[in-house]
Amino acid sequence: MGLIPSKRSHLTIAFFTRHIDELTGFHMLSDTITMARRYQCSLVTFFGGQMGKSLENIAYKLCAPQQFDGFLNWATPDTGQLGWFDIFRGRPLVSLTTPIPGHPVVDIDSYNGAREAVLHLVRDHGCRRIAFIRGSEDHVYSQDRYRAYVDALAESGIVPDESLVTPTSDFTKLTGFRAVNILMDERRLRVPGDIDGIVATNDNILIGVIQEFRKRGVRVPRDVAGVSLNSTLEGRTYTPTLTSVATPFIQQVETAMVTLTGIIRGERAPNKITLPSRLLMNKSCGCHQASGEKNALSLSRDVAMAAGPRQSPEGHSRDEASFSIRNILEETREMVVRYVGDEIGLTCSDADTLGMIAGKLAASFADSMEAGSESGFIGTLDEVLGFVSENNGKVVPLHHAVSILRHQFHRYNRDPGLVVLAEDILHQARMTISEVIHRNHVNAGLAASRFAQNFRKIGTRLISTFGLTPLLGALRESLKEIGIPSFYLCLYESIQEYSFPDPLPEWSRLIFAARGDKVTIDVSGKRFRTSRLLPDDVDAGDARCDFIVIPLIFNGHHLGYALAEFGPIERNLYTAFMEQLSCAIMGSYLMEERKKNARLADELQQADKLTAIGQLAGGVAHDFNNQLTAILACADIISHDPDALPHIREYANIICKAARHSAELTGNLLAFARKGKIQVRPVDLHRLIDETATMLERSIDKRIVIEKHLEAQVSLTLGDPVQLENALLNLGLNA
Repeated sequence: MGLIPSKRSHLTIAFFTRHIDELTGFHMLSDTITMARRYQCSLVTFFGGQMGKSLENIAYKLCAPQQFDGFLNWATPDTGQLGWFDIFRGRPLVSLTTPIPGHPVVDIDSYNGAREAVLHLVRDHGCRRIAFIRGSEDHVYSQDRYRAYVDALAESGIVPDESLVTPTSDFTKLTGFRAVNILMDERRLRVPGDIDGIVATNDNILIGVIQEFRKRGVRVPRDVAGVSLNSTLEGRTYTPTLTSVATPFIQQVETAMVTLTGIIRGERAPNKITLPSRLLMNKSCGCHQASGEKNALSLSRDVAMAAGPRQSPEGHSRDEASFSIRNILEETREMVVRYVGDEIGLTCSDADTLGMIAGKLAASFADSMEAGSESGFIGTLDEVLGFVSENNGKVVPLHHAVSILRHQFHRYNRDPGLVVLAEDILHQARMTISEVIHRNHVNAGLAASRFAQNFRKIGTRLISTFGLTPLLGALRESLKEIGIPSFYLCLYESIQEYSFPDPLPEWSRLIFAARGDKVTIDVSGKRFRTSRLLPDDVDAGDARCDFIVIPLIFNGHHLGYALAEFGPIERNLYTAFMEQLSCAIMGSYLMEERKKNARLADELQQADKLTAIGQLAGGVAHDFNNQLTAILACADIISHDPDALPHIREYANIICKAARHSAELTGNLLAFARKGKIQVRPVDLHRLIDETATMLERSIDKRIVIEKHLEAQVSLTLGDPVQLENALLNLGLNA
């Protein structure tokens, strides 16, 4: 069985992702989960960082191709790592952005989006000295966007200036900070003056640029215009709001999912699918329209082309105008679904649900226009806002829906009374949406604060445990508090370093398994081959589920990995939790090692004590043995003296007997003194027996006859000759 059941009623998809914490990566992850739920596929996400550049790469090796129906790739491998994908040859795999030979790729037209952004600065804002802040050198989008920058300048008759282009870096805000330092400090460029426009490879970088400019007294957009790409939530809510190219990641993920499931069903797929991007004007470039209206108006060209020319017949009565609105309800519904649906991002979203939302809004707007009151439409909008919020959707795109209603209304109506009524209704709608957005942000902030506080407590609980057993008990409680339904913790048999794409550690042990209320803790662990991901007898059930596989790494040392079923879809949650868990596990290892070393130290100390006692006993025994030798010799002479009186010989025999017993005790002391110092060497047993028998013949009663049968074919053996001699003497004397 394992995590992936052999018989199931739904597809199971593996998703390779390089990021899950930074904004783009988090949205890609949440969008992929949304699409997996929409299309009823189980999803197992392998978080492994950028291929060839991250310690987490080992996660990709944990994916066994035979366990999955299909694969989505967003790992962005270096060229040298493309060969790893040969293991998926002949298997359904769709790549996002990065082409993988032999497999379809779903791309976004990043080039034309960046070109449009540069041309906007040139044509609409008169910029001629435009700086370009580059991102990652080996990322295809970074390359496309730089190429578009150069081409757009050439198209505008502007000669590119290398001093306005920063070196390649990454996609973080820190790149923006450094870019300003390079341009203004190292290259001595003046802002304003030498630079009048900024194009950043993504929103993160532009935010970093604006923050560094603020420290230097440079104002965006007053002193310099700024545009970027990706149009993230952070960029749309930053001050100033960023003019950015919207890259439709959720459409990209959905297209990839549809393509992949089609391939699994045996359908043919094109080698490449390219989705369009579009520029959304905001305030960072100097476009000052109201944010909600302007974002929607950035769709106006597409909407207008789809809707056709404005129709506003004069002299229509109110009933005729209302009838016109009724006539375009279906058209309006389709436009809302087309231009707004994907941006809402509902977890339960499908065409029927989006159509229902759009239809209710359009019909309710028509009803309110007929009734001459905004209450009906605002009530319906409240219901839609509640539904979207409850299903983890985005409320902001509903501003676009309002703009589409406004656009459609003005196509057919010029009646001043109706126009005033419509504008009043739509203004109330915008206010309602903005209030919900504000409340959602406040609630999200409060929830984040509570979560952070609880998360700190969880981290403290984990890292303050001493040993695996209490750690796993704390883990059990922590999972309940976080809301992770199922969790499996697997540790490699030994801590080791790893370099992708080396083979996996061969064996692992499952030490913790939690599925619902059933929890199994076994510190010794259930041993299994790492390539199986989980032991085969783990029953994951047949229900659709979403898991993430995250390596456990501490200071470059690979400890194992965890499989967590997604509970809350929160940015930073799973990686932060795994970091805490890795620290706690390493702490437990170190504590166990410390205890082991303490035990060894105690044993060594005890051995030293025994050695000292043995040396003392050996010295005493040696001296006493010398005395016994003299006593035994004299007593033996007396006992065998024919001239000695009988009672004297009897006393001598008693002395001999006591001396021999004392000699035996002394021998034991000498043997104890030699513990730990056994000298093993070849011993001829025949010779040893012969010498021992001769010694005994001199010591025992003459009436006793000793017979020797030395018949061993090979008489040599390995042993301590002194110990063997003592053993033979004891046998003889006792007999």
